[in-house]
Amino acid sequence: DFQILSYSVGARKPEKEIYQEIFNYVNFKPSEVLFIDDKDENIAGAEEVGLKTHHYKSLDCIFERLDEIGN
Repeated sequence: DFQILSYSVGARKPEKEIYQEIFNYVNFKPSEVLFIDDKDENIAGAEEVGLKTHHYKSLDCIFERLDEIGN
């Protein structure tokens, strides 16, 4: 387990550097990572680096998105 803290990266959402930092810890491609947030600007920032995204509105919607991705 790990945390990505904006002060240690020197960037914060929606700056792309904060999203790219995860790849210093995991061996995934951006298209293999799902980013969930409730703010449009943060979703847009994640999409810029190639992450899959979900705009959070309800827990049920998250499960639907996970089903979409799994198929």
